[in-house]
Amino acid sequence: MLSYFLTYQSFPEKNQIIKKKLVRASFNGAKFRLLLGDNAEARVGLMNAFRLTGSFLCFMAYLFACRPSGLTRPTLKAILHFRK
Repeated sequence: MLSYFLTYQSFPEKNQIIKKKLVRASFNGAKFRLLLGDNAEARVGLMNAFRLTGSFLCFMAYLFACRPSGLTRPTLKAILHFRK
């Protein structure tokens, strides 16, 4: 829905807010997919968000998702553990 608003310029005055929310939603969705071991789906969502927003965070997360799921899941779990 957020990508629709950006693509069709439904609210041009709110583009920056929409981009921030799209990046956050894509990043959270990718995080859950990576924890489940579904790296391919995480990469698709992150690349779509990067194309729409140009967010460096989405691109870095995409590169992280390119690693094998056997390495991605434990690394992400460790990072999330220390963020608490």
